[in-house]
Amino acid sequence: MLSRPGTRPSPVFIVEESARNWFSAIDEQTDDHHTAIVVAEIDEVEVIGLAIVGPPRENILSFYQGPGTINRELYSLQVDPAWQRRGIGRQLTRSVTAINTKQPNPEMLVKVLKINPNVAFYQAMDAILIGEQSYDWHGFQTPELVYCLNNVGNPNP
Repeated sequence: MLSRPGTRPSPVFIVEESARNWFSAIDEQTDDHHTAIVVAEIDEVEVIGLAIVGPPRENILSFYQGPGTINRELYSLQVDPAWQRRGIGRQLTRSVTAINTKQPNPEMLVKVLKINPNVAFYQAMDAILIGEQSYDWHGFQTPELVYCLNNVGNPNP
């Protein structure tokens, strides 16, 4: 469905387009069988959040200078705004950390746009800022922060 220039597309178009984009992104990220998706849902009918984790991408590894090897990157963490500030994001992050790992508290890298108001979420989880890089968001240059999450599996970080 197309709209005339200067008009907004209908909400149905936006939802359908968003769904297509998510399915495409999920398909691309899960082809390697090392990527996991965890969802938070209510009564098995309404999805209120999701987290996607997988092997770290090359452009993020150069920031890490810690001991050992980082084996996880949090690609995406989404929580419905109506359900934020209830511990769902923290629980999703713990859940994806626990998947397919033998390490008790594995470190995990995450990239967040500096202008994202949810940067405070990662800071509240004691994430360590390890770098900053430029990000091209469809022609808009903005800083992107790179954090290392430690002790994510600990219920009392």
